[in-house]
Amino acid sequence: MLHTHECSDLKKGSGDNDDESVYIKSCNLDSMIGEEFYAVQESISDAGIIFCYHIKIGSEEVLGHIKQDISEYSRDESKFDNAENCNAKNFIPDLTVGKKLERVSESKHEYIGGDAKYCPNGKQRRASLMVVLDKSARGGATSSAHEPSTCNYDVTVVLQSCTYNRHNDRLETAIH
Repeated sequence: MLHTHECSDLKKGSGDNDDESVYIKSCNLDSMIGEEFYAVQESISDAGIIFCYHIKIGSEEVLGHIKQDISEYSRDESKFDNAENCNAKNFIPDLTVGKKLERVSESKHEYIGGDAKYCPNGKQRRASLMVVLDKSARGGATSSAHEPSTCNYDVTVVLQSCTYNRHNDRLETAIH
């Protein structure tokens, strides 16, 4: 059973269906500390290049991070264009996107203090993280990373339950 303190309404899904399952809700990240996910993102500057991200939800007491594998290839030499290749087995961290947590709210975390390599004017990378509940989502979990501007990332993990446990479900990644 999903408890009301674990998520809050974000917006209603599209369509005329008033069923509660079309609501998208944000999950309480404080109840997900230590959970890990993987996400993929296509390069904004080089078409066809796919990056893999490792997300570990942290807190002020527990170190979390968002790291990026920019190698384009996984350990078994296959490209990350197959989102299933972005996983613990294949991930090789090249850059830290963010390592210091700035808690914006219970449903949104900012990770700052990332590497400045390849960023303009020595600017450090940073990322915002949201984990959302969408009962209509396919599979157990999906995740994506988006780079709206150079070295600034928006990372979203979509779950069918805010009580997701990585040991009981397979994470699916989506390219966005």
